[in-house]
Amino acid sequence: MLAELTGSKVSAVERNLSLRLAGLIGLSDSITLARALKQLPDTSAAQNFANTSTIQEDVLASRERMLTMISRSFSPDIETMPVRVPSANAGVKADALLVYQPYQRFYITHQVEMAAGIQSLRERVRQALAAASPQMHKLAVLDRIVDDSITIQSRKLFSVTPKILERSFEQLLAEHLEQDALTEEASDSEVSEWLAPGGWLARFYDNMRELLFAEFDVRLQPVLGLLEALNEQVTDT
Repeated sequence: MLAELTGSKVSAVERNLSLRLAGLIGLSDSITLARALKQLPDTSAAQNFANTSTIQEDVLASRERMLTMISRSFSPDIETMPVRVPSANAGVKADALLVYQPYQRFYITHQVEMAAGIQSLRERVRQALAAASPQMHKLAVLDRIVDDSITIQSRKLFSVTPKILERSFEQLLAEHLEQDALTEEASDSEVSEWLAPGGWLARFYDNMRELLFAEFDVRLQPVLGLLEALNEQVTDT
């Protein structure tokens, strides 16, 4: 999708952000992981999978809630949303929609909320794993170490996304200005045309929404991986 937005060629690895995140763990981090796992005590605690269904419901409900928040932030009719697309703000002027900064703030705000929400969910899943069995406890510890090891690098990686989105904005705006030969000052009445199906701003919103959903899926992968591991052990028990 990033390649489609920029019109550039992107390698297979670059197209898969989750693979790139996996490649951020260096030798020193690997040594830290190995040492931490060796230091974990061997326990013979009984297995306890009583909370498995509860944490699974938590993950599914949290995922649905966060995706709904993204979707509803694009709706001009929902005034109670804390995060809304720039065109949904009352009294917004057309000229203010011809610069990228408001959209960048909107996207970054979503990134911050996604990161916080998924991090909290990931911690809850870790706690469920740690209480389930000795093996799952080790996995929870391993996941926390990996998470701590790549936090800075992954933040840098995700920070590139708004910059790539800016290219999409500039391309669509340039096409619109060229086709309609607008004057430097846009009329406020034209905003509804921009947001109509096929309008340049509607198309940009579609790109931005899809990119937010894609980034959300990538950020959620570690959580789903932990949940899958827990479910597999329950099945094998």
